[in-house]
Order: sequence, then C-alpha cells, then structure tokens
Amino acid sequence: MQDLSQINPAIARTVIRVELAKAGIAAFEGTLSGSSETRLSVLGSEAFSESRAPVVGMMSFANGASALFVRRWSYWEVQLTEPLPQKAGRQFFSEFLQDMEVNGYTDGEETQADGVSCYYVEDVPGLEALLARLFAAFGEGRAAEPVRLAHETDSWIVPGSFKMLPAPSNRTERDQLEFDGLVALGCDSEKPSARVSYFEQAAELAERAFGVADNQQGRSIRTLLEVAYEQEAQRLRESLARFTSADADSIDYVDSPSKRTVVAELECILVKRSAVLAALGLQAEAQRVQAERDVIGVELAEMYRAMMRELGENLEHAVGRPALYYRSQLSSLEVRSAELLRRNAAAVA
Repeated sequence: MQDLSQINPAIARTVIRVELAKAGIAAFEGTLSGSSETRLSVLGSEAFSESRAPVVGMMSFANGASALFVRRWSYWEVQLTEPLPQKAGRQFFSEFLQDMEVNGYTDGEETQADGVSCYYVEDVPGLEALLARLFAAFGEGRAAEPVRLAHETDSWIVPGSFKMLPAPSNRTERDQLEFDGLVALGCDSEKPSARVSYFEQAAELAERAFGVADNQQGRSIRTLLEVAYEQEAQRLRESLARFTSADADSIDYVDSPSKRTVVAELECILVKRSAVLAALGLQAEAQRVQAERDVIGVELAEMYRAMMRELGENLEHAVGRPALYYRSQLSSLEVRSAELLRRNAAAVA
C-alpha cells in the first residue's frame, strides 16, 4: 500500500476510496476539524489520521456490531465495537498472519479470550478477508450510520459531518478512479523512482482494464512514462558519473548501491524507455536510446562475469550457510546474466 502520510489530501481521498471499493466497504467523508496546522500541533499522531483525508469506511452488522476502517500511513486500522470471538479470531489470524496485526502489535499477538477488537491490515486482500470473516461472525453487513459510531475520529473530523460517498457503479468506473489516483500519485511524487513506479502501475492497469492498444488512458500514461523514464535515467547517469574507475572492479554484497547496481538499473530503464518510445511511434528516438542501452549492456555483462567468477571462487572454499548464500547469489546472477546476454545478442543481430 502507498504511504499516504505526505500525500496531497485530494489524492489520498481517491486512493482511500479505491481501496474501500475494492474491499466492498462503504466510504464516508466528513469535514476536517480546524486547519491542518492546528490539528498537527494540538493532536498526537494517533488522534489524526495520517492519510490527511477525512474519508473512512464504516459498516454495521446484523447483530448490532459496527466496524470503523481508518487509513493510516501504509495500512488500515480496523476498530470493532464488538470483538471478533476468540475461536474465529484465532483461525483468521493464523490464515492471515502476514497481512495483519492483532490489537496493533507489530509482531502479532495470540487472540485473547475476550476476542479481538482491533486489527491493523496491510493490504486490500486482507481487508476483504477480514470483512468476510466479520460477516460470518456478525451476520449480514451494510453501510453504518455514522452518528452511532463513536471513535477517535471525533477529534479530527467534525462530529455529525459524515456523508456517504457513492461507490463506483461498476468495475470500469472503479478502474478509472484507480487509474486517476495512480497518475496523480506519480505526478505528485518528487522522486523519479517513485514516479516511475506509480506510472508503471497505472500502465499495467490501463492494459488490463482498458486495453492499451488504442485508448486514451494507454496513450496518456505512455507519454508520462516516457518522461519519467528519462528523468530516472538522467538521475542514474549522474550517479554513475560519481564512481571512479577503481570502483568498477569492486564486488559489493551490501545494500549500498555499487557501480554494478547503478549500471543494471540504468540498463533496465533504457530498455523500458526504448519500448515506450517505439509504442509512441517515435522510432528514431527509440533507436537512439537503444544504442545507449547496447553500450551499457556490454559493460554490465562484463561486470556480471567478474562477479560470477568471484562468487565461484568463494563457493569453492565455503561450507554451510556461507556456501548456501554464495550458491543462491550465483544462481540469481546467472539468470540475470542470461537475460542480459539475450538482449545483447539481439542488439548485435
């Protein structure tokens, strides 16, 4: 899930609506209490939804229980007015241990005898699964009446101001809303790598939902992607220029970016940019970018060969866990190297 803590509230509003719609949860929008500056200076972080948008999900069930869904940084907090019984809660938690936390504990917690009243949910499938489990335990659900649901939202949303937002009427409308949200996230992002990620998600959605061959969404996102790819490529070129020739032969196994890592990322971006330019009909520009990729590809292939030689030498003298590590790294590198060599061979042909 996207971290919405620093996202424009209007964009966060769209993202939240999409996530709630995907999970089948009714969305309500209220009026923010005071200015953003006032809320942040007076209220603690737990008293103010970090999404910066006054949109929450609310559902009530046949047995009278209600659930409030509040979007936090990059997860959903779900508060229940009646706890999910221990038996149902334990089974559910065991099935979705990787997707949520019980009562806000970051390492999870065994379901207590009196059940579970709070979940932190990491993704939309987790929300869907939790809602289904609540239906099974509490009965049929419907949109809650906000006036009956008291929570800490009263401290940052004006009481009684909630109004139900219409859910997308069909899958196409929901996909369009999600597409618009991803594009907005990309345009709002200051980091080229994040911008690329959002635009790529939007492009995948456009192809899946609308067909990318000849539609407005596909054309618009390809144009945005082309610019984002060039910005990211320029950032990588500048990073690459800071390396000295001595760094080229160094083998770096830690997370800090080595020259090899930067070269690999640049090669990947150039492949993508060339393909997008070709799809936009800009063949001459696509060929120019491809020519740059071909040069980078040869350099990266030599780096891969050097690293595989060193990994092979280390593997000869390693046993136990170090041997497993070197073998795993070597296997992964062999796959990447094979893919690179296929691209290089195509360039020569």
